[in-house]
Amino acid sequence: MKGIKTLFFTNIKLHKYLLIIGLAGLYSYAGFIDYQILYKTHDAGNTLQFSSFLIQAGMLFFMLFGFQLAKKNLNGNLYLVLKERMRRIHIFNVIFLLSICVLFVFSFICISSTYYYLLNPTNKFNVESAMFLINNWLLPFSIMSLIGYVIGINSSNKLIYSLLVIIWALLSPTNLYFLGNLISNTKIGVGNTWLQNINFGVHDLNTPYHPFYGFTFNWYKKIGYLLTLIIIFLFSIIFINKKIVQRFNLALVLISLVSMSLIPYTTINTYNIKQMGKDYEYYSGNQWRPQEKLFNYDISSIDLNIQNNKKLNVDLKMKVNNVRHSKLAFTLYKGFKISSISTQSGESLKFIQRGDYTTVDFSSIQDNKYTLNISYSGNGTLANPANSKGVYLPADFSWIPSNLPYSTHLIFNEHYIANSFKRESKIKYSLRYKGNGNTIYTNLRQTYDNQYEGKSLGVTLISGDLITQVKGENTLYYPRSWFPYKDDIEDYVSRLQVYLDRYNGIFHTNHQLPTKIFLLPNMAINDSLIYINSSSADDYIALQIDPVELTKKRSILTGLPYQIDRAFGNHNKIDNSQRFSNWLVFNAMLGGYLDYKAGNKSKESTTLKEYQLYLAEAYIKKENTNVYSKLLQLDETSLSPSFFDEWKKILLDNKMDDWKQLENLIESKS
Repeated sequence: MKGIKTLFFTNIKLHKYLLIIGLAGLYSYAGFIDYQILYKTHDAGNTLQFSSFLIQAGMLFFMLFGFQLAKKNLNGNLYLVLKERMRRIHIFNVIFLLSICVLFVFSFICISSTYYYLLNPTNKFNVESAMFLINNWLLPFSIMSLIGYVIGINSSNKLIYSLLVIIWALLSPTNLYFLGNLISNTKIGVGNTWLQNINFGVHDLNTPYHPFYGFTFNWYKKIGYLLTLIIIFLFSIIFINKKIVQRFNLALVLISLVSMSLIPYTTINTYNIKQMGKDYEYYSGNQWRPQEKLFNYDISSIDLNIQNNKKLNVDLKMKVNNVRHSKLAFTLYKGFKISSISTQSGESLKFIQRGDYTTVDFSSIQDNKYTLNISYSGNGTLANPANSKGVYLPADFSWIPSNLPYSTHLIFNEHYIANSFKRESKIKYSLRYKGNGNTIYTNLRQTYDNQYEGKSLGVTLISGDLITQVKGENTLYYPRSWFPYKDDIEDYVSRLQVYLDRYNGIFHTNHQLPTKIFLLPNMAINDSLIYINSSSADDYIALQIDPVELTKKRSILTGLPYQIDRAFGNHNKIDNSQRFSNWLVFNAMLGGYLDYKAGNKSKESTTLKEYQLYLAEAYIKKENTNVYSKLLQLDETSLSPSFFDEWKKILLDNKMDDWKQLENLIESKS
């Protein structure tokens, strides 16, 4: 025990300046990041995600500290005196080295957890935060310290410092980010992939933390490499002071690094620019569409068997009847690729999938009732993802085959937006789901573990890094990292009820807040000023907000009156950009009116209203601009509930003369 105490204080004395300057610098840097992002903006997720420069600095410090700790023990006289006991000293030094890593990281785990507790004692983000710090701070620091120590005890050449710098440059996240961008500009994809695989820090500095998906951890690769380095270290001290073995050990370190770079990280691409480009090109062009008569059949039930791994894999049984032709067609988002279609008896059917539309050939079967077995898979879209990290597939998104004969998305203001595919009448659904174990919600009734069934207009599936909170009769679902904004979220829900009551008064409806309320971040890259994304079905409503000080564009209450009609308005026929622009004008005027009646009219709300009107203006035909000008001359004081009630009936009548009818309405109310 006395010897251990002596070694401990000897190490402190020999390396006091490096420890004081290095650790003090790291603590100061980490404190600055925490203060600027965590304490000022309460953004727990991005505080961690933006720590790549700190990770890089820590990796350099612990590598140099490990190297210096080993070099101090290579003095020839010391080895002659201690002989066999030198191995024990090396083992102690490595334990001492790793203990410093653990102490540094766990001190920040304690500080962060304490602060999280003070913000909200019920928060569940402290565990996720600790996992991030262990995965992206502790493991890289420990690996770099062992690399430094192993190189230190196996080399006395002063040029070895250049090797240390090269290794640090290759493994550090910030270096690799900038170098990766340089290589990607030269179109050398293999080199960029290699750099990503060897990276120990945050994968992409340009991608901020997304609260819906949470963090991605790659434990096996980092822990596996740490164990490899421990084996190389043990081999080094067994054959200590043998030149040939020392060179072999140095070679092992380099070989292990190269080997590790060949093992890819397990990542989910939640931001697929290439797919977005293909989608935009498809929906902005002329699309092939089957004859409308091929959609003229009935769907009586759909049975879904889903396995959610890296992508959503669906095996579906769809019962159809009243089939009038030898072929039928259905609509399914083009990102879901169909692998097979067969009958209930197992007979394979010929099919053609072109974009959003699939035709199935029944010429070999003479019947008007079929059960189709359809297998397909995909990752959804950026706005409606479907992967193991997160699933947001609302009932009106086209992730299930439908006999509605229009495309799944429309182009509006250079963005592609999902059409509504909510059915007009309910059908029977059953669902079996196997996924990654995160919060799972579906609007169907649970019958057994991971099994659901019920009649509905469509099926909703939501899974992500979410927590639940009970508020009165409602259950709120929102991202785990939003715990500092608990009061803002509760205030939002309270105001939501107020606006919904006013909405009911205008349109003579009796909508109630459903028992389950999902408050989700914006998934797509398009600004929420362009598209107010809300959905509802049966017992839930999903609204997209952003309460986080660092990333929000406006107060979450500003968009609230503009979200009501999208969720409760039953606009099932917004299937092209013209109809969407007509609805956007209506929604902008309605949102401004609701705000005015609630006494909450603000500059932000006015800006939001004016911007939506500006976006819709480009789609207003020349012959309708005069009516549009008359509409803009009406302010909130001259509008009435009956005006909006009549206007909404115009939008829902499926006639194509909305602006002519609106002109007559304006004249009758003036």
